[in-house]
Amino acid sequence: MRLIELAQQNPWWKYENKFPSKDVDLRKISFLLKRKSIEITPKNIYIIRGIRRCGKTVYLKILIKKLLEKEIDPRSIVYISCDRLTSRRELYNIIKNIYVKKHGQKQNLHIFR
Repeated sequence: MRLIELAQQNPWWKYENKFPSKDVDLRKISFLLKRKSIEITPKNIYIIRGIRRCGKTVYLKILIKKLLEKEIDPRSIVYISCDRLTSRRELYNIIKNIYVKKHGQKQNLHIFR
């Protein structure tokens, strides 16, 4: 996956906390979803699972929106869609590259997949 594709999947890098108004899913659907809220804390791993097309990605975007409202650096929030990845190795390489770039900055990294 190229950086341009990753940037397209992460509109908050460009629009920051204004991204919900640019996101098709959040503009249309977010008010319909009633999900249990998760308080995201550092060094934890959360698993969101469910059947296809049940709103998992929209829910993740809502969580990302909440992080931005807490003034988390938009560049420390990464969403990776795995629809076009060819292997687990490709996902591993993307996460490794992101981690290596951010590791020296002493900030938490939020990865959504």
